[in-house]
Amino acid sequence: MGLGDSPDLQDGVELLKEFIERARDNRGDLSGLDLLLDACRIIESCSFRDIKRIGDAFQDGIVIFDKYANVIYVNKANEEMLGIPREECMGHNASEFAGNSLWINNATTLQVFSMGKAYTSISVPKRTGRQLLQTGVPILNKDGVLEEVVVIDKDISELISIKNKLDATQTQLALTEEIKNTQEQMIHLLTSKSKAEGAFVHESPRMHSVVEEAIHIAKSNATALVLGETGCGKEILADIIQEHSDRSAKPYIKVNCAAIPENLLESELFGYERGAFTGADPKGKAGMFELANHGTLLLDEIGELPMSFQSKLLRALQSRQIIRVGGTKSVELDVRVIASTNRDLKKMVSTGDFREDLYYRIHVLPIHIPPLRERPEDIDALIRHYMGVFNKKYNKGIVVDPLVYFKLRKYRWPGNVRELENVIERWAVIYDSYAVIRWEQVAHSFSEQNAADELDCGGTYKQRTMAEIMDEYQREVLLWAAAEYKTVREMAVALDVDHSTIVKKAKRLGIQFHR
Repeated sequence: MGLGDSPDLQDGVELLKEFIERARDNRGDLSGLDLLLDACRIIESCSFRDIKRIGDAFQDGIVIFDKYANVIYVNKANEEMLGIPREECMGHNASEFAGNSLWINNATTLQVFSMGKAYTSISVPKRTGRQLLQTGVPILNKDGVLEEVVVIDKDISELISIKNKLDATQTQLALTEEIKNTQEQMIHLLTSKSKAEGAFVHESPRMHSVVEEAIHIAKSNATALVLGETGCGKEILADIIQEHSDRSAKPYIKVNCAAIPENLLESELFGYERGAFTGADPKGKAGMFELANHGTLLLDEIGELPMSFQSKLLRALQSRQIIRVGGTKSVELDVRVIASTNRDLKKMVSTGDFREDLYYRIHVLPIHIPPLRERPEDIDALIRHYMGVFNKKYNKGIVVDPLVYFKLRKYRWPGNVRELENVIERWAVIYDSYAVIRWEQVAHSFSEQNAADELDCGGTYKQRTMAEIMDEYQREVLLWAAAEYKTVREMAVALDVDHSTIVKKAKRLGIQFHR
């Protein structure tokens, strides 16, 4: 007997209790059905017409189908979830709901009737668009024959919305983390590139000692002074000191003292308060010292500082405090200072162009970079390095004739490494791809600087052994082949030698093939 056929209160309550007991036997412990069971016990003294009111008190939707899959009861919550008036549902068969584009495209009830056991799925009513978790439970009689099906609908739209927001947040966090990792990788790549393309390109024992000394100095927080001629790589050596210090992850601010006008030195280095002078930023501005706080400050070309500012710099280094222009409050600093210059500071002290007390303040850890003419062993390595850099930059495959290496080792390089870099870039720009640069093509560039006699050296082959000459030519042939062909085997075919010959000669001559 279905719920709609109950003639009085007692029969209705007993029938509802029976539905719930059967559902629990078939489904397990369902909290929603337990609540219904408790409700039935409470309303036994109520009139049958109150059952509808009590069913409507539940927040979850309830639909009951008879053994023919026709709707015999719908509560108010289900009416709202589906957007279908209960009068419109009553008497309709479950099959009508499953395929009706205006109602709900779901077959939960039909699955329960088909399988004879509980079934759960998610459905979306056409009229409301809500996402419902539908659980259908079969009600069996004592003989195990299905008589009714109870379907409980729970609105999970908000839960899914929260889940989607969480998923979006997690996606955003993952994207942010990816961006962060990418930036860190880029910083690491740039740091590695800085090391590979400058300071560590050397073969001379003298330069090796300088680099080792720089790394050793990096462990201290004392002021370092990098000395050397213009173009010898003072800034790169300062970078090595910073990169190997415990402040490598902290701010690293570089200041070219020669590039700042005298009247702006104090405001640029120490900063200024708002309204300090005409044209000042109304918010004020932090100086280079403040920006470098807890990190490292490079004072490049410190020998160019005017005497009028040297005393102020000395006070800042001694007290580890600065006062902004127009301000009265001291700013505490924790800054490691690296200074560099191409000037003879000791001579400047004797002539009164540099303060003696400032000289001794910055001359704590001096380190001197020898000019390129004093370390000719590095010239070949630098030529090959910069030739590779600019071949890649300009998409060229230029190689240098061995005689050019020999001649340039005799050149004095007044502009040091910077001059050599500029020379190689000029060649990469003006010569065709895969050209072989020969001495007669470039000699005029150096003879103009009164280097002809020095570079001639009494003839092309004097002061070199046969083995040295052959090694240089073999090295250049291998470098040319590496630029021309993709693999070592292709190189071997082109040069008509065995693959193993290429590998052995490259190893002996210190050549590495990068792909």
